[in-house]
Amino acid sequence: MTVENSSGDLLANKWISFALENKVKVLRLSLKTISRDHFNLRGIAFCATTLVDLIIFDCEITNCSFMLPALKYLYLYGVCIEDDDFKDLIAGCPRIEQLRIEDPEKLHTIVVSNPSLEIFVVHLPCVNGKIVIESLNLKSLEFISFSMTFCEVEITSITTVRQLTLRDAYDPETLMHFMNKFPLLEKLVIDSFNNIGDVEITSMPTVRNLILCNINVDDDGYVNDGDNEDTPWISFVDKFPLLEKLVIDSCGKLQNLHVSQQNLVSLVLKDSLVADEVKIYSPKLKSLEYKGSLTDFYGIEALQELEFVILYLDPLKLRDYWYSWLRDILESCAHSKRLSLICGIEEVIIFPVEMDDVLPVNGIKNLELEIINCHATTEEISDDLIWLLPDLKTLSLTLGSITEVIESDHHKEMDESIID
Repeated sequence: MTVENSSGDLLANKWISFALENKVKVLRLSLKTISRDHFNLRGIAFCATTLVDLIIFDCEITNCSFMLPALKYLYLYGVCIEDDDFKDLIAGCPRIEQLRIEDPEKLHTIVVSNPSLEIFVVHLPCVNGKIVIESLNLKSLEFISFSMTFCEVEITSITTVRQLTLRDAYDPETLMHFMNKFPLLEKLVIDSFNNIGDVEITSMPTVRNLILCNINVDDDGYVNDGDNEDTPWISFVDKFPLLEKLVIDSCGKLQNLHVSQQNLVSLVLKDSLVADEVKIYSPKLKSLEYKGSLTDFYGIEALQELEFVILYLDPLKLRDYWYSWLRDILESCAHSKRLSLICGIEEVIIFPVEMDDVLPVNGIKNLELEIINCHATTEEISDDLIWLLPDLKTLSLTLGSITEVIESDHHKEMDESIID
């Protein structure tokens, strides 16, 4: 909302007071002046016994009082607030559980000691800043665009932190500092970093869930000497020997990806460029999700516990080698209990008539197929799949927003002939 003049200021202040007096549970303030400056929340008494969530965007907080005994979630984005005013604000929220601070202005020192705080997200862009977290029940930390060079961090309770998220870290030293700081870390998220190969860490056996997004690894200079297949990327992933879930999303410059964690249950590989091959040696893998280029996969057929596979089929161009790749990966996944394919158009899954040398894929009895923009009929799709998947019994076909379950007439006829 844009506030145009002094009468608008008065109206906005009255509206805030009215909302608080009427015992709202959620209050979201996003106010700017007509010149696009911060709207000044000057001298407002934020007193409410029922308010649970408070979200403030693009405002200036000056000389306000706070008494919010029930508040659990506080989100400040682009807020102009000085250290003393922030101290008063956080002191007025004794039961806060989640605190999120992004892009503040004038704020240099953040001190939080609230005993109920469990989740803390911060982006403090100032130079020579300081963050002190004295809360003893802290479970999740997220640092955005952060560097240890510019900001000092003190955390009292490092053994309670189970989840760490690092987004847009400036340097490998910052990543290494935080990754090595929490001895009982279970989930690690790294989002947006130029070269993970520069990050040197020891083994992290406590981490069960690893999510890597928008990360580049310079494997270009890697040479396979026949004995040592490790690339910087493989070496980094191997530092997490007891992983149960691994997500690699929108990462590039991978030469190879070898996954060998023995306890791995779920693997998600989406929109990531793997130049040569993906090898999977994780015998307990139950779930595989893939979206990407025509990468060669090895080891899927040996995964005896594989239950769920979902493939997003979105090739840049439909050429003959696309259909060969699709046929091979379907064969590798044929033994999974649940196989799902999602594609944009039907041409992705329907093989051209002239490709009569492609061998059918045996063993797939149930298939879930979703085609987002489809011009073919249900009968045309199912008929074209019969020759490719001769063992298919049940097809769950979603065309746009309509889903239909189709039983194969071919298998019905075979069953009836056996009975006769």
